[in-house]
Amino acid sequence: MMLVSIEPERTGADLNTFQCAVCNHVLTILAAHEDTMHSKALGRWLLGDLHPPR
Repeated sequence: MMLVSIEPERTGADLNTFQCAVCNHVLTILAAHEDTMHSKALGRWLLGDLHPPR
């Protein structure tokens, strides 16, 4: 299966379409994700060892 498209479906979810190169079967799934600009990991990264270049 190859990923052939990613389309935004709604906030926090994308519609991923896969297609088999052998039999042309198509599989479409809804993939949830977290907004990276509002994630807890971003806050921890910004408070970490982040320094401007010297």
